Amino acid sequence: MKTLAYFLLGLNLLAAKEIRVELQVADQTGNPVPAAQCVVQFNKAETGKAEVITGATNADGVFKTTANTLESLYIEVSKPGHYQARLYDIAGSQDLKQLIKLPQRINPVALYVRHHTGNSTESLVFPKNDQWYEYDLKVGDWVQPKGKGIVADVKMRLHCDKESLAQTYLELEAVDASAGFHITDEVISYSELKLPHQAPESNYSKTLVINGADWENYRGIFYRSRVQLDKDGKVISAHYGKIQGPITINRQGIVGMTHYFNGTPNDRNLEFDPSKNLLKPDNELGSPQFEP
Repeated sequence: MKTLAYFLLGLNLLAAKEIRVELQVADQTGNPVPAAQCVVQFNKAETGKAEVITGATNADGVFKTTANTLESLYIEVSKPGHYQARLYDIAGSQDLKQLIKLPQRINPVALYVRHHTGNSTESLVFPKNDQWYEYDLKVGDWVQPKGKGIVADVKMRLHCDKESLAQTYLELEAVDASAGFHITDEVISYSELKLPHQAPESNYSKTLVINGADWENYRGIFYRSRVQLDKDGKVISAHYGKIQGPITINRQGIVGMTHYFNGTPNDRNLEFDPSKNLLKPDNELGSPQFEP
């Protein structure tokens, strides 16, 4: 058995090669981030033991090193004044040249944040299938008398097909004129701050339909609500928010989501300070620490 083990180890060593790792670190605008601290961790091919390489980016925001592994890499990049990046299971079988975005901390603010976990006890529960219900994004509940909500920001309807996830879908419809939803592809999945700092000014669609089979694609949604228009139909006041991470749906009609609401009219800033959730928890355990 020892002979076989040594033989297999020898094959691994023959297959292993030293790869070059180059990290290009930039902020949210694309400018290089110098002096960012980089950590590259992997299991060394010769011994199987964890090895950690650390260093800092140069004036051009570049950090270079080498790794000898047959397995994946873990990469971490951080700098004061920026949101940390953590990348897991990066392939270690070939040279790596990786752009890593490190958004700046600009102006974290207090927001109203509600998290529906998507499990049976803490999900967003629809009283009946295929019926519209009004929802208050600031309070994080159905509008009275179905819940504690006061102002209707959005209407939602769930069609649940217990036999087919592809036939299960969630419909969202903005209540006000010129209100709606904006899907963004600017999602940094490995960053603490996954979405842009601010909601966009325009390009909001009144309706949004999320299919149960492809809910993973909806990881960044901005919304505009409580809109007031002048006599010419121009927006003069509105509230902005975001739905961060996927909206999860399953065949049992269980929906999960995390939404953020800025209580200041016309303030599109959605960079959340996790220590300042204005939506107080219903229990004595306190509010969980949400991502920015």
